[in-house]
Amino acid sequence: APKNMDAAKEKLEDKGYTVVVVNNYFVANKGLINGETITGYLYESKKEAKDAIAEIEEKAGDLEVKQSGKWIYFGTEEAMKDFD
Repeated sequence: APKNMDAAKEKLEDKGYTVVVVNNYFVANKGLINGETITGYLYESKKEAKDAIAEIEEKAGDLEVKQSGKWIYFGTEEAMKDFD
């Protein structure tokens, strides 16, 4: 996963996503209908991220949730690969 929010935004924009960053999270979309989408949260520490994963799983619904270091993210399968 990217090292910080700026790196995440740049990585996804380079792959054709429109990225909106709000405080410590982002939402990225590519394609209008049935497109790719991903939401990511960046925490201050790995421990904070680990402690927050249950709350994020509730927000994600049926989507798989991943944690990578200080990041927690969920989205479509292709968007998750693009972010990793």
